[in-house]
Amino acid sequence: MSSIQDIRALSNKIFNYVEAYQKGDYADDDVIAISSTYGHVMVEADSSDYVTKFKNTEMYPFSLLVRDDENGGLEPDVDKIDDIANSWLFLDC
Repeated sequence: MSSIQDIRALSNKIFNYVEAYQKGDYADDDVIAISSTYGHVMVEADSSDYVTKFKNTEMYPFSLLVRDDENGGLEPDVDKIDDIANSWLFLDC
């Protein structure tokens, strides 16, 4: 069972990576890799290598985690980010 704080922490971690991507810290072909086996989030350039090393890993391209903002730029898509965090961590209701 995960707490709402765990879900929020994962969402914040993903959000921070997406913000760093927007600032140019990562390349367009980099992905966010989340591994439940090891419980961590990473950014990987070679996603196929990461999946081979770690089981229960999902890849999320940065391009799917941003949306158009009001000024014609891009911003983190908080709805998608929250959906991802919620899919990895569950509350026992």
